Amino acid sequence: MTNLETLEQQTDKNRLKERLRVPFLVFLVVIVIAVFCTMDLQPFMKTVATGSWSEAPGITKRSGLSRVDIGKDPAWRNVVVYKYTVDGKDYVNDVIAFQLLTGLPGYEANMAKNRYSPGSTVTVFYDPKNPQDSCIDPNRRWDIISMHLILYVLLAALAYLSCYPPYKPDESGFST
Repeated sequence: MTNLETLEQQTDKNRLKERLRVPFLVFLVVIVIAVFCTMDLQPFMKTVATGSWSEAPGITKRSGLSRVDIGKDPAWRNVVVYKYTVDGKDYVNDVIAFQLLTGLPGYEANMAKNRYSPGSTVTVFYDPKNPQDSCIDPNRRWDIISMHLILYVLLAALAYLSCYPPYKPDESGFST
């Protein structure tokens, strides 16, 4: 293969790469939106819906911590089982919040564990259409959803910039 044939093949690859630049960017944007909608939007929308749910007094039956390893570091997730009554029927659930925290450091986890100690009273937010669907922390976590969206965008930018670096190769050295 001669230098001229190699140069022509390289030029064809560069043209193809430039033609795929915009479709690849659109593909990455669609992937970011799809991942965001499937991973984060549904729990967030359920949290938003809890604002219109009914409230009932409840009592915690069990409370504890579950160990979660984040990389090599330990973190803790609260586990709370609570009981509440709606229209004379007893329900038991363990959902604290629909937007889950990955894990808490030891001090914060123990503070939350003490807040939900067994026998303490809690306000339970339940869906009037399905009273079994409930939680005890209906607060919207904007920090979680925004951090995840930023992470998805950064990963997409990393993929794009690894395929299309921000500099052009110097082609002035080639002569035909």
